[in-house]
Amino acid sequence: MRLASFPSASSPSLWLDAMTTSPDQIESPSKPPAHTPSWREVVDRPGLLIAVLFLVTAALGLPLLWMSRGFSLTGKIVLTILVLLWTALVLYAFYLIMAWCLPRIWEGIQAL
Repeated sequence: MRLASFPSASSPSLWLDAMTTSPDQIESPSKPPAHTPSWREVVDRPGLLIAVLFLVTAALGLPLLWMSRGFSLTGKIVLTILVLLWTALVLYAFYLIMAWCLPRIWEGIQAL
């Protein structure tokens, strides 16, 4: 049983329409496109940049800090020192965790 409201997949007009319609001719929704912030707008937001520095990138995010227009020179210097200290603390904590884990891992491997 064939439904009359749906065109057949083998219909020539359906294939021609699909092949000749460019993406520019397809109707877009009536909503205006959402504004996506550029990287410069994101870097210039002090709260977001501090969160990225301390929670995500650590010292690798320092170039973003120095490109930012959201901080004064004094603020950049202070934040650079704080981020470097934070990074050293994170790396030291990682070292302590690995120093605690590795002997247990070796004991488990030797027990095999």
